[in-house]
Amino acid sequence: MTPKKQSLAEIQMRVLNFEESHKLKATPEVRVLDLLSELGEVAKELVKGSNYGKEKLSLDRDKWEMELGDVFYGIITLSNGTHVDLEQALDKTIRKMEARIVAKGHPGSE
Repeated sequence: MTPKKQSLAEIQMRVLNFEESHKLKATPEVRVLDLLSELGEVAKELVKGSNYGKEKLSLDRDKWEMELGDVFYGIITLSNGTHVDLEQALDKTIRKMEARIVAKGHPGSE
């Protein structure tokens, strides 16, 4: 049976409940450092998976999924700790990128 898909708001609440039930409170500063550490692990998997760019990328799917999940979890805990609704934040970002594409032909900031 496939699990029910959750909205970002439901996911944020799920993570918040998990954090509270396991007493995993941390400051936003600590959350950012943890997120950067996890992002470094994502980069490491990419480098390893391409033999430092010498070969076509080949990833261990389970490891890759776990590392991306760690980054996602870190973004959620940082968002929760700073009271950011990720659905609203994502909507704003997409609108910003759409406006850039219309104005400049690409979504880049410069």
